[in-house]
Order: sequence, then C-alpha cells, then structure tokens
Amino acid sequence: MQKGENGELLEPVEEVVIDVDEEHAGVVVQKMSERKAEMVELRPSGGNRQRLVFHAPTRGLIGYQSELLTDTRGTAVMNRLFHAYEPYKGELPGRTNGVLISNEQGESVAYAMWNLEDRGPMVIDPGVRVYQGMIIGIHSRDNDLEVNVLKGKKLTN
Repeated sequence: MQKGENGELLEPVEEVVIDVDEEHAGVVVQKMSERKAEMVELRPSGGNRQRLVFHAPTRGLIGYQSELLTDTRGTAVMNRLFHAYEPYKGELPGRTNGVLISNEQGESVAYAMWNLEDRGPMVIDPGVRVYQGMIIGIHSRDNDLEVNVLKGKKLTN
C-alpha cells in the first residue's frame, strides 16, 4: 500500500490471465469477483477452453492458486503480472471455512477421524493428544463444528 499524489490510498493490482475449461469458467469469475477482481476480457482459447483476463488487487490473490486448482479439478492455468497501482478497493471477505473443534480431551483415534473425513480435512494425525476446544481440522462449510475424535470402534465377537 502507498499514498498517491492526492493522499488517497493505492494498492498494487495485477493482471491475471486464467485458462480454464468452459464448464469451470463461471465459478472462476465468481471467486475472482469476491476477491475484488475486475474482468477485462473473456475469449475462447480453443478446445472448449476460455481465457479470462482480470485486474485484481495483489492481496486478493493470496491463497487463490490452490483454491483455483480445487475448483477446476486441476485443469486451470493462472499467470500473474504486475499491472499498476490503483485506488484501494475496500475490505476483502474473511475466511470462508469454519473449523473442526474437539469436544473432548484425550487421544485422537484413526477410526473416528476416518468417519469425520466428509466434514473436512484434519490437521492432526491419529494418536495425537487433544484437549477440549482444540482446532483439529478445517470444516468444509462456513461454520465451526464440535466433533469427537476419541470415539473408537467397538470390537465384538
């Protein structure tokens, strides 16, 4: 960030070129607009692909590469190049995922973690000592969720 001649706040803006399959173009445009990007150009790139060109604040692109690959099943290609300093575009939205929180204290169990896989990825391994309120994973939705990673499988004959 820097101040302009008239004292206004300026931020670096990059030109972002994304080649993507047509079926994923909509979600890319949506995610880029959430990050305060302005679409400059959209044109066919051949073979059912689209070339999308945006001007986006650099701070809005932090962490977007992995999200882009997830949204497009690894088929998108993104290139970035500094474009200019432009007036500050406002606040960006905060995190879009909640967290998974342990609701008990003890040692995490692989069976319980496997059953919670559909809730989101875990940031701990089986056998780790956890405490109540500890963040143990990333929730696939936008809210926080308390879960039990201590529940083992009952073995019976």
